[in-house]
Amino acid sequence: MEIQNDGRGGLSKALLLALSALPLTAAAAAPDFSKDVQPLLRRHCFQCHGEAARMGGLDLRSPAKILIGGAKGPAVRKGSATESLL
Repeated sequence: MEIQNDGRGGLSKALLLALSALPLTAAAAAPDFSKDVQPLLRRHCFQCHGEAARMGGLDLRSPAKILIGGAKGPAVRKGSATESLL
């Protein structure tokens, strides 16, 4: 199933889909950025938020850069999904 980033939450839907496929047990390992998250970001986001372009100053190529964020602040607030822009 392919999810298009239409500017209306496509990335959020893609991440939710990927994370929903992970086991929901207490012993489940946290998602691995380079294996589980980065491929989605590369496919749906890097064109506008990667090496060549950084719209809004946002670079999504690494966890550290995601935490720094862009013009609107951090894309992800560690430990608080509801306060995270992404």
